[in-house]
Amino acid sequence: MAPLPTSDGAVHLHVFAHGLWGDANHLAFIKECVNEKGVGDDGVVIEILNPDVNSGTRTYAGIDGCGARIASLVLDRLDAADKPRVTHISFIGYSQGGLILRYVVGVLEALDVFNNVAPITFATFATPHLGARRDSPQQSALFKSLFNGAAAVFAAQSGAQMMVTDTSVFRGRAIVNILADPTLPFWKGLARFKRRVCYGNITNDPLVSHKNACFVVTQPSPLPKNRIDSLRPVSADYPSIVLLENTNGNGASLDDGDSEPKRTLRQQIRTSLFYAVFISVAVIVLTGRRIYWNGISISRALHGLADGDIAKKFPESNDLSWTENTKPNFSNLSWLNQWARYHLQDDVVNLNDDSEFAFRNLNNLEWHKFHVRSTHPRAHATIIRRASEFTGNEDVVQHFVDNHL
Repeated sequence: MAPLPTSDGAVHLHVFAHGLWGDANHLAFIKECVNEKGVGDDGVVIEILNPDVNSGTRTYAGIDGCGARIASLVLDRLDAADKPRVTHISFIGYSQGGLILRYVVGVLEALDVFNNVAPITFATFATPHLGARRDSPQQSALFKSLFNGAAAVFAAQSGAQMMVTDTSVFRGRAIVNILADPTLPFWKGLARFKRRVCYGNITNDPLVSHKNACFVVTQPSPLPKNRIDSLRPVSADYPSIVLLENTNGNGASLDDGDSEPKRTLRQQIRTSLFYAVFISVAVIVLTGRRIYWNGISISRALHGLADGDIAKKFPESNDLSWTENTKPNFSNLSWLNQWARYHLQDDVVNLNDDSEFAFRNLNNLEWHKFHVRSTHPRAHATIIRRASEFTGNEDVVQHFVDNHL
């Protein structure tokens, strides 16, 4: 039986964010499913904010640039006197959108928003929490080097951040590690949520690995197809979500079993030709997108246009000594230096940014991790049914709606 809505007119705001090159329509299916439920388990009416401020090449602005736009919309909604009062808030991010929303959470935490609005659920679907660098032992060193370097260039700021080659204005650190630092507001804000949920594809997702989506390591890694096929679903109602045996906080240990058969020479040649054609087309498309992005950015700069004066939307904070003339610009990380001066003892910050930094610190929080088995070659799209043609894993979204709203 569905819970009855509360009578005080309060709402539970659910904030969505799509991924790189995406738009709000990519989240139409999950939006429909959440809307159908209407009321959360806490009896508070659900309201959805599915922003379109980061569509297409606007996602090139980086996690911080895109996050500032969404944070501005969230604060506008929280301050709206002509709308029902927001008492609870949740976040649902797809792909890069999950990282963007972790940035939003950090901004809200720095502004003490969660002292007045209860953070309930933070959920991600196929989000590259650890970055999206190619590091599979099955791929050649040359391919990984070329892919990682090209992605960092063609996708502008977001590409560099996804490849973990960025050096931010905050201590020169990569944003993926900044978001996972327990001394900073991004991790602190994430820790406040009643529940944290992540869904990741075990196979058929060339964009976001299982490890990056669920910060889990399997042995062997990646799992061979015969082992994936043998995994049991969590229930008959959710056949796409499977159980990893012997799972602990940091990984899953499975017997090695039979390894995948070696590929024949013909299969290797066919794969090489596919990558040659795919990379050639991708370079052309991404170069065009990057040129377009650069043109738009230059045009806006010449005409004195920006994404809006983000700072004016944020309240004063005596703790941070922000005044009307010194309010920070949340569209980059320069504000974090000011935050650190007032909140970190002796200006100390964790600089142990090795390759497993984010992995360790995210696992220091309790997560509900769900492992998705998809037979579709584009599992990155089917995990949320990004469009009507990406079918076969609708039970993943239904599982989230049934168990975590």
